[in-house]
Amino acid sequence: MAQVNTRGSHGALSRCQPRPRMDQERSRPARIAGPGKADLFHVAYVFVFKVREGGCMADMQGGPAAASRPRPLLTRALTLECRRARQLLAAGEWRLSLTDAEAALAVLARLTAPLPARRRSTARTRATDRDRRLQRILRTTVHHLDAGAVSPPAAALLAAVARALLPWHAAPNPPVAAAAPRYGSVQGAREGAPPTEAGEALLPGLTALFTALAATSAPGTVPLTPPVQPWQTRYVGRFRRHTRPATGVWTAETVGCQECGGKDGPWTVTCDWRRTTLGCPCGVVSREHGLCLSEIWLVLPET
Repeated sequence: MAQVNTRGSHGALSRCQPRPRMDQERSRPARIAGPGKADLFHVAYVFVFKVREGGCMADMQGGPAAASRPRPLLTRALTLECRRARQLLAAGEWRLSLTDAEAALAVLARLTAPLPARRRSTARTRATDRDRRLQRILRTTVHHLDAGAVSPPAAALLAAVARALLPWHAAPNPPVAAAAPRYGSVQGAREGAPPTEAGEALLPGLTALFTALAATSAPGTVPLTPPVQPWQTRYVGRFRRHTRPATGVWTAETVGCQECGGKDGPWTVTCDWRRTTLGCPCGVVSREHGLCLSEIWLVLPET
């Protein structure tokens, strides 16, 4: 256990002492304050100190240091879908339809978009430009996912991309309207700054994959869509249905069971990448819930 000298010349934190040897720790007797001591109700806090740039920084679970760490990327689904897509392309078993090709080309344009050239660029503006590019990729992906026009395998791939880029849903430009969708607090993700470098590390592989997918839709090519397996999961929580009656105007409503009115689940979510059903614990299965695919997929925890 690291010891901290908390009593300098003015009673403030003065320095970090080196860790004692194990034999010293074992031989040191425990000291218990008697009832007459002034520090009877003294509470000892244990800090784990990390030396950073010549100083000591307290790294407590849930403290400022932990809150500033970048949240992890949820890439399990992306890894599986990219591997599957590459295998299908190599076997000649996936040739995009027109709507799939339109979505792939739109995402590809965002993936290959260069950063803006600025005459006066600072480290902050460059960081913002990098995050904004990732945010535009996410928004384009979600747009085509929720349009409902792509095939099931394309929807599965777009959904996996969207989940991996979820930290950029509100960064650097958060939703303006209070009722707009917000997915930054998905279970398993850590609040904080988005991991820009980790997100950019995905771009070369995604660019190569979407380039290969778009190349399968040459004029005169007959589309070939592979089957996908439906999936099912359980979710404890609420689903929010969002509508956009006008530009910049959003409304939101919590989805409930039409029979019992329950809103917190646990829901049995079944999806074949075309239609999603919600099963209530009371036994009612809802198909006309009005939720977009992203409104379901992006709140589910990664399994």
